Amino acid sequence: MARQLLWCLLILAGLSAGDTFPDNDRQQIDTLIRSFAATMAKAGDPAPFLSPTVRGDLRPREIELVRKSYTEFTVSDYSIDRDLIFSDANHADLKLSVSYQTRHLSQQSETTIHFEKVAGA
Repeated sequence: MARQLLWCLLILAGLSAGDTFPDNDRQQIDTLIRSFAATMAKAGDPAPFLSPTVRGDLRPREIELVRKSYTEFTVSDYSIDRDLIFSDANHADLKLSVSYQTRHLSQQSETTIHFEKVAGA
Protein backbone atom coordinates (compact mmCIF):
# COMPACT_ATOMS: atom_id res chain seq x y z
CA MET A 1 0.00 0.00 0.00
CA ALA A 2 2.89 2.36 0.77
CA ARG A 3 4.23 1.84 -2.75
CA GLN A 4 0.89 2.77 -4.27
CA LEU A 5 0.80 5.89 -2.13
CA LEU A 6 4.29 6.73 -3.30
CA TRP A 7 3.40 6.26 -6.93
CA CYS A 8 0.32 8.37 -6.43
CA LEU A 9 2.52 11.09 -4.94
CA LEU A 10 5.11 10.71 -7.62
CA ILE A 11 5.11 13.67 -9.93
CA LEU A 12 7.60 13.75 -12.70
CA ALA A 13 8.94 17.20 -13.55
CA GLY A 14 10.46 18.44 -16.76
CA LEU A 15 7.71 19.70 -19.01
CA SER A 16 8.74 22.94 -20.63
CA ALA A 17 6.66 26.10 -20.48
CA GLY A 18 6.12 27.05 -24.12
CA ASP A 19 4.96 23.71 -25.45
CA THR A 20 1.85 23.25 -27.53
CA PHE A 21 -0.71 21.43 -25.44
CA PRO A 22 -0.82 18.43 -25.42
CA ASP A 23 1.32 16.85 -28.20
CA ASN A 24 4.73 18.04 -26.96
CA ASP A 25 3.65 17.37 -23.38
CA ARG A 26 2.77 13.79 -24.31
CA GLN A 27 6.17 13.25 -25.89
CA GLN A 28 7.99 14.81 -22.95
CA ILE A 29 6.02 12.73 -20.43
CA ASP A 30 6.89 9.58 -22.35
CA THR A 31 10.58 10.58 -22.25
CA LEU A 32 10.34 11.29 -18.50
CA ILE A 33 8.83 7.87 -17.82
CA ARG A 34 11.59 6.15 -19.78
CA SER A 35 14.26 8.21 -17.99
CA PHE A 36 12.76 7.43 -14.60
CA ALA A 37 12.63 3.68 -15.31
CA ALA A 38 16.22 3.69 -16.58
CA THR A 39 17.39 5.64 -13.52
CA MET A 40 15.64 3.27 -11.13
CA ALA A 41 16.99 0.19 -12.95
CA LYS A 42 20.51 1.54 -12.33
CA ALA A 43 19.77 2.33 -8.66
CA GLY A 44 20.00 6.04 -9.47
CA ASP A 45 18.72 9.00 -7.48
CA PRO A 46 14.92 9.31 -7.74
CA ALA A 47 14.82 12.83 -6.22
CA PRO A 48 14.81 14.74 -9.54
CA PHE A 49 11.67 12.87 -10.59
CA LEU A 50 9.66 13.46 -7.43
CA SER A 51 7.40 16.40 -6.70
CA PRO A 52 9.32 19.49 -5.67
CA THR A 53 6.31 20.55 -3.61
CA VAL A 54 6.67 17.67 -1.10
CA ARG A 55 8.18 19.05 2.09
CA GLY A 56 9.01 18.03 5.62
CA ASP A 57 9.15 14.45 6.80
CA LEU A 58 7.41 13.09 3.70
CA ARG A 59 10.31 13.80 1.27
CA PRO A 60 12.93 11.51 2.91
CA ARG A 61 10.29 8.80 3.31
CA GLU A 62 9.24 9.17 -0.33
CA ILE A 63 12.85 8.87 -1.52
CA GLU A 64 13.52 5.90 0.77
CA LEU A 65 10.54 4.04 -0.69
CA VAL A 66 11.78 4.31 -4.27
CA ARG A 67 15.51 4.11 -3.66
CA LYS A 68 16.20 0.39 -3.66
CA SER A 69 18.89 -1.78 -5.19
CA TYR A 70 16.76 -2.82 -8.14
CA THR A 71 18.01 -5.59 -10.35
CA GLU A 72 15.12 -4.85 -12.69
CA PHE A 73 12.62 -1.97 -12.97
CA THR A 74 10.05 -1.80 -15.75
CA VAL A 75 7.18 0.54 -16.54
CA SER A 76 4.72 -0.98 -19.01
CA ASP A 77 1.13 -1.52 -20.13
CA TYR A 78 0.42 2.05 -21.16
CA SER A 79 0.01 4.11 -24.28
CA ILE A 80 0.75 7.82 -24.02
CA ASP A 81 -1.77 8.55 -26.76
CA ARG A 82 -4.52 6.40 -25.24
CA ASP A 83 -3.98 6.43 -21.47
CA LEU A 84 -2.62 9.87 -20.61
CA ILE A 85 -5.44 12.04 -19.27
CA PHE A 86 -4.98 15.80 -18.95
CA SER A 87 -7.15 17.43 -16.30
CA ASP A 88 -5.89 20.87 -17.36
CA ALA A 89 -2.84 22.37 -19.09
CA ASN A 90 -0.68 21.73 -15.99
CA HIS A 91 -1.87 18.34 -14.72
CA ALA A 92 -2.09 14.85 -16.19
CA ASP A 93 -2.54 11.28 -14.94
CA LEU A 94 -1.34 8.03 -16.46
CA LYS A 95 -2.34 4.51 -15.43
CA LEU A 96 0.37 1.93 -16.01
CA SER A 97 2.04 -1.16 -14.61
CA VAL A 98 5.26 -1.13 -12.64
CA SER A 99 7.28 -4.26 -12.06
CA TYR A 100 10.51 -4.43 -10.16
CA GLN A 101 12.89 -6.88 -8.69
CA THR A 102 15.51 -6.64 -5.96
CA ARG A 103 17.67 -9.43 -4.56
CA HIS A 104 14.92 -10.27 -2.06
CA LEU A 105 11.65 -9.09 -3.57
CA SER A 106 9.74 -9.12 -6.82
CA GLN A 107 6.50 -7.25 -7.37
CA GLN A 108 4.19 -5.97 -10.08
CA SER A 109 1.31 -3.57 -9.60
CA GLU A 110 -0.92 -1.20 -11.49
CA THR A 111 -0.69 2.41 -10.40
CA THR A 112 -1.32 5.96 -11.52
CA ILE A 113 1.43 8.51 -11.94
CA HIS A 114 0.47 12.16 -11.56
CA PHE A 115 2.28 14.79 -13.62
CA GLU A 116 2.38 18.47 -12.80
CA LYS A 117 4.01 21.48 -14.40
CA VAL A 118 5.77 23.45 -11.70
CA ALA A 119 7.02 26.94 -12.50
CA GLY A 120 6.49 26.24 -16.19
CA ALA A 121 8.56 23.07 -16.12
